[in-house]
Amino acid sequence: MSSRGRRQRAWGIVLEPVLSLRIQWRDALFVRRQGLAPSLANRLLEYPAGAADRLLRTLKEDSQSRIFARFAQLHLRHYGPSGRGYQSVAPSNSDERRARYEGQHSRLEYFVDEFTDLLGYANGDVFLDLGCGTGQNIRMLAARFPASRIIGYDLNADAVSLVRECEEHPGVSVALGDIADPAFRGVALAEPVDHIIMSHVFSLVFGPSMEETIALRQGIIDDLVASCGKSVVILDSVGQPGPPVITIEQRQRATITDDVMGYFAHHTSGRALMAQSDRTRAVIFSKRRDLQSGGQQ
Repeated sequence: MSSRGRRQRAWGIVLEPVLSLRIQWRDALFVRRQGLAPSLANRLLEYPAGAADRLLRTLKEDSQSRIFARFAQLHLRHYGPSGRGYQSVAPSNSDERRARYEGQHSRLEYFVDEFTDLLGYANGDVFLDLGCGTGQNIRMLAARFPASRIIGYDLNADAVSLVRECEEHPGVSVALGDIADPAFRGVALAEPVDHIIMSHVFSLVFGPSMEETIALRQGIIDDLVASCGKSVVILDSVGQPGPPVITIEQRQRATITDDVMGYFAHHTSGRALMAQSDRTRAVIFSKRRDLQSGGQQ
């Protein structure tokens, strides 16, 4: 037997009784909740399993609350001047900065090509990229729509500076802004725009608790839908129905995964669908009246 086989066999000897106990533990909880006739093992485990289950749920809820509260603050540092988010942008020289800008690839481009009718992007439309980063999507939109205005906002001054320095499209303007700030959203969304894009930003938007996170995320989507003339595209991780799940990725960064489609459910001014490329997922909300009524472009 190989050394790998011996290790697997040894782990099996250790883990098998643990797995068996875990199954019996969960079965005791199931039998109790369903009011079924308990076996002897169910009766022996019923009360300790119930107490442990309550304790674990309490610890999980408390842990989640602490994670939300901590990373709601750390996220701002991660994308701030001294954070890791864009630490490779500022020190580079002008040639390196331009090479970086021009070498970027847009996650949005696939969906622009595949969902042309639904999105209705047109030369002369106004685009708003919230959390534009170093301009991956701005660069693509600028090349495709020379007569359009393209507005971008990001938390990080170095990222904003890179776009200003390298993008030559006269209709592009970028500035600092935090989408999680209601006052900023009021300013950024006051001007009419046709299309709003958030690319790998929504998973970084959360508050200091589960309840505040859900309210914040719903409020953002409501504001975007109300402000767009034609479409909203959210490119990011998309989870299943249920409460948001927060995942720690590194010292100053955590991400949220939840049912992004669900935030659009009550909006009857358009329709939403979820799509996927080999790089990301997208929730696309379209206000196209001709498509809503079944007509063709």
